[in-house]
Amino acid sequence: MSTHVSIKKLLILLAATLMMLPAISASDNHNFDTNICLPQEKVYLHFDNTSYYHGDKIWFKAYVVLAPTHGMTPLSQTLYVELLNPGGKVIEKKTLRITNGQCHGDFTLSQLPFYSGYYEVRAYTKYMLNFGDDVVFSRVFPIFDHPAKDGDYTDRRIMKNSGVKYGTERPAVKKPKKLDVRFYPEGGYIIAGIPCRIAFEALGRDGSVDDCSGIVVERQSDAFVANMTPTADGRGVFTLLAAEGKSYYAKIDHDGKTYTFDLPTAKKAESA
Repeated sequence: MSTHVSIKKLLILLAATLMMLPAISASDNHNFDTNICLPQEKVYLHFDNTSYYHGDKIWFKAYVVLAPTHGMTPLSQTLYVELLNPGGKVIEKKTLRITNGQCHGDFTLSQLPFYSGYYEVRAYTKYMLNFGDDVVFSRVFPIFDHPAKDGDYTDRRIMKNSGVKYGTERPAVKKPKKLDVRFYPEGGYIIAGIPCRIAFEALGRDGSVDDCSGIVVERQSDAFVANMTPTADGRGVFTLLAAEGKSYYAKIDHDGKTYTFDLPTAKKAESA
């Protein structure tokens, strides 16, 4: 009997203890710090200089820490550090052992052929790549040609020979035109063999422009078709009688330059 009573008291005590624990609702889960559930790492590299010359060494010391606390990371044991040339091509890579959240290394700028310009140093752990490229450490340095006179560090020449190819890995960034022209055919389409009024709008980088003029040209014969002269708000209208199988473009003069823009392709007229 006494044993039965003791077990019953123990169960009551356990139930009371559980009731005293704070309940965790589903809404509380949204307040969890994701850095506690999925801790992130950060890398910082300390360098010995802010610019370099051909033949120099880039010395660095790396610190790998946890994002929430900035304490030394226990997660990763290897750091990858890359040197990229001005075209974004990795020309050297270091694999370094992390000890107590730290490591160090260097790059020698002696690659042949060598091209002066802006070089990038990237550093990351494999664990960091789980969170995307945005968390990767990156630093860009100007790398100058070796001084014509040893020790003359006022000689800061960067090669400007655009004809030299050093292997471009970064996608080329296309600069937008200073002028854009949009066409709005009446009824939504240009129909071959039927005169069509076409509204147009000339837009510069800062909005509409009226200081432009142009013509519409048939591409196959390079023949003049219509004039284009916008009003003060950069808009205008012209009429085009498109021939079947022909294509047309606008030739616009603005700010001392000539731009060309293709007109929408004419559709074939439907037979009755």
